[in-house]
Amino acid sequence: MSPNLQVGTVALIHALPGASSYLFRNPVETLTASTVEELEELLGRIDSAVAKGLYAAGYIAYEAGYVLEPSLRRLLSPQPLAWFGFYNDMESFTYQTEPSQIAIEDPAITMSASTFADKVARIKQHIEQGDTYQLNLTTKLQWSYTDSPEALLHHILAVQPVEFGAILNLGSTQILSVSPELFFRRNGNRITTRPMKGTVQRGRTLEEDREKMAWLANDEKNRAENLMIVDLLRNDLGRICTTGSVHVDKLFEVERYSTLHQMTSTIHGDLRPGIGYAEIFRALFPSGSIVGAPKIKTMELIHSLEEERRGVYTGCIGFIAPGGEACFSVAIRTITLKGGQAEMGVGAGITYDSDPAAEYEETRLKGAFLQQDAEPFQLIETMLWDGNLLHFLDEHLARLQQSAAYFDFVCDADALRHALQQKVRTLAGMHRIRLLSDRSGAFTIESAPIQLEDRPLRVMLSNIRTRSGDLFLQHKTTRRKLYDEQLRLARERGFDEVLFLNEAGNVTEGAITNFFIERDGKLLTPPLKDGVLPGVLRSHLHPEERSLKLEDLLPTDRLYLGNSVRGMLPIGYLER
Repeated sequence: MSPNLQVGTVALIHALPGASSYLFRNPVETLTASTVEELEELLGRIDSAVAKGLYAAGYIAYEAGYVLEPSLRRLLSPQPLAWFGFYNDMESFTYQTEPSQIAIEDPAITMSASTFADKVARIKQHIEQGDTYQLNLTTKLQWSYTDSPEALLHHILAVQPVEFGAILNLGSTQILSVSPELFFRRNGNRITTRPMKGTVQRGRTLEEDREKMAWLANDEKNRAENLMIVDLLRNDLGRICTTGSVHVDKLFEVERYSTLHQMTSTIHGDLRPGIGYAEIFRALFPSGSIVGAPKIKTMELIHSLEEERRGVYTGCIGFIAPGGEACFSVAIRTITLKGGQAEMGVGAGITYDSDPAAEYEETRLKGAFLQQDAEPFQLIETMLWDGNLLHFLDEHLARLQQSAAYFDFVCDADALRHALQQKVRTLAGMHRIRLLSDRSGAFTIESAPIQLEDRPLRVMLSNIRTRSGDLFLQHKTTRRKLYDEQLRLARERGFDEVLFLNEAGNVTEGAITNFFIERDGKLLTPPLKDGVLPGVLRSHLHPEERSLKLEDLLPTDRLYLGNSVRGMLPIGYLER
């Protein structure tokens, strides 16, 4: 089911498998707030509407925090602070991803690296003076868009499937969110928060991922930042919860997302009798994870440092139901669309030990998911059946399992092994076997007769450089448009294969083969870090890894291309 985006519709989307999403439409009433008085009235109306059996769904902007803390009201200027609809019903549905062809051009970051560094220096001065211990400094990414809000929603949920997706149609403005961060969840008198603080980029492989997750889990700076926010939120919860009921359930957990890992902690408490939603928001809003500590003074500093209003970004989005149920996310990874322009806030937590360049890169990284390819893909393994043996079966299945774990694909290796063995029993003679497996674990097996040739190869050099950081070069998938096009072009020109160089000019691999050099009795091959598939034959041969440019090749070197189906074949001619 896709959300019906008539004006006043709010869809809160749980994009992970097997979970319910919620749709609110045809509001009985909508309320907006732009002043202190209007926000106070809106919060009061939420409590009274829910008491009458209505549902409330909407957002609160970051700047509403200036109203909820009376000492900060002097910082407020007239601006949109909140929007809520009140509804008779909450519809449940299961979100289904849809193919997306959206390609977002490079979004412009509105703060330069030098300006960011200057602001970091100012924050460090405030830390030295004891004004703050940590401050979340934010800026924005901006770009033009021509696609529908629905298409953009499907795109960002495809590349960033999260628990707290959302779309709100406010008429002239649409808000899209793919937040992974819980602001608070209420079930009866139990209230739970799960702040995120601590980020590291994902690795290109499962092994790199594990290394980065272990680093983040044990990094003193990130643990200190996370603990600081946990203490802040424990204090905030203590204002509305019964004495002694506030507890930390989980500390320093590392969660994996499509482009990064984030550290989270979970805290809960039991609400005091009679606490309404106005009191909950006054105590908790905005989340300490997107402000810093101490909260009030740090909000003052943010106001002096940031030149643009945050709006819904770092505010919250969610719903309240009759009977004591509510759920709000922290509005990060959140896009506002208006008049053909899109903007999304991004930021990083600054402490005294922060490196400005690293924090600026972390800020940029948080928008990287926008430009990910959202097209579905399959994992591939190609094997040789020689009429008696399926070559390197264990190695192929092991590689497939590694990639499946990396991309969160379902993979039943025993079922795949059985299906492959059943398939080859029906085949006479030598065949190439191609296994394709999708995210759900569904798979197909294709076979084609093959004749192996043992002759020198004619190889074309591609004029397109690959990017060593491209994680899809480390996994064998159907997302290989460049390789397929270049191989087709090479064969049209009478070549057998095409050889690629990366952005540094290092030799990497062929479209369907790994590259090898025999030199002084040693077998050499480019390292995986240069952007190379961990080929099954490559792993079997255990060659020495070495980065090489074309000019490093010696006249006495013997050059080869090889894979697990065709074996090692010499290069007879390499076009330069």
